[in-house]
Amino acid sequence: MGGLTDAKLRAMRANGKIQKVTDGAGLYAFLNPAGLHVLWRLDYRIGGKRKTLALGRYPEITLLRAREKALEARRMLAEGIDPSAAKQEKKAAVKAEALRAARTFRAVAEEWLKITSPRYRPANLKKTKYFLRLLCEAFGDLPLEDIETTQVTAFLQTVAAKGTIDTAHKLAGKAGEIFRYARRAGYIKYNPADMLTECLPRKQAKHRAAILDPSQIGVLLRSIDDYGEGSLSVRYALKLLCYLPLRNSELRGARWEEIDLDNALWTVPAERPDRDRTGMKTRIPHEVPLPRQAVDLFRKLKERQHYTCIDSPLCFPSSHGHRQPISDMALRNALRRMGYSNEEIIPHGFRHMFSTIMDERGENPDHIEACLAHRSGDNIRDTYNHAQYLEQRCTPNGNLVKRFVKKNFCGRGMEKNGA
Repeated sequence: MGGLTDAKLRAMRANGKIQKVTDGAGLYAFLNPAGLHVLWRLDYRIGGKRKTLALGRYPEITLLRAREKALEARRMLAEGIDPSAAKQEKKAAVKAEALRAARTFRAVAEEWLKITSPRYRPANLKKTKYFLRLLCEAFGDLPLEDIETTQVTAFLQTVAAKGTIDTAHKLAGKAGEIFRYARRAGYIKYNPADMLTECLPRKQAKHRAAILDPSQIGVLLRSIDDYGEGSLSVRYALKLLCYLPLRNSELRGARWEEIDLDNALWTVPAERPDRDRTGMKTRIPHEVPLPRQAVDLFRKLKERQHYTCIDSPLCFPSSHGHRQPISDMALRNALRRMGYSNEEIIPHGFRHMFSTIMDERGENPDHIEACLAHRSGDNIRDTYNHAQYLEQRCTPNGNLVKRFVKKNFCGRGMEKNGA
């Protein structure tokens, strides 16, 4: 082999000039003018082009090892393989493997949550984090690409076998969302959690606790009318919940600026400036025609707040601080004090009551859904149908909520005295 020796290599020092000492067959030691290290290079030709392959630096790569690497490169050339391209491919493969190993389900789930968390309300965000914790306990440390459909299915079926079928379905949904995000981001080629709900027992129908017997509804509404305990906000919120079949969070977060009592119209915004995000669940503003009784209740509430020196932008401020609304638990506790258990009625159950009774009366389903601010689930229909049927919901003969209360108060209570 050529004239390079370890002594010659050790003698190479930077001298302001390019130094190049050959060893033969294209292999040489190279030192640039200001270089601190001697570098190994191999010149070769492939496809009619001259190219150079870096083999490392001396003394980490010894003379013997440099010759071995040069010989290996020449063998690749004999087979028509470009050693520089092969080296880059190997480096890329190593980098890809390191990235694959680091891109675990847990890491991607955290990345997904960081992007999607702004759309969640605090309570929903807490539930989402709980589901992610369960998923991460199962396969959080596995590289995302290594997770197979059979693994996810087995985990979900284990959860369902414990009797928590609804939880299994929700976990399948969250896993699907994360894997769909990963696929769109280019991390994986297919979604191993696609259509997994078909492998689970059917979800059991879960109805909100509500009173549906008309005679018992009348008793409930009169109990609310007679209720004299609790804070001013809780008492009036319950009374208005009877007239306005809103989600209780949408009602609890009501602000005076949203309500036009002169025109009997309340516009619930898509979002509200509060930490609990008590705006519309649908993220679409919702116009609520106010029956005469609701207008009277709001006026009396405002008058009593002024009389008791309550200065708050909220209609139903908490007794713990006038800058935050009353809680769902405050309404539930009031119902408990009236003698109603969680299995009989909860605040959300008023919507179920209204929907069921109005449906049984043969009212127009579109008008009922408009009162409830429900979306149809048909994305195309929801995109083009923004009708809120205000005229049908406002006119004396078309106010569904008024007819609901009038029928079920049995001639006594709030409907009779306007409060």
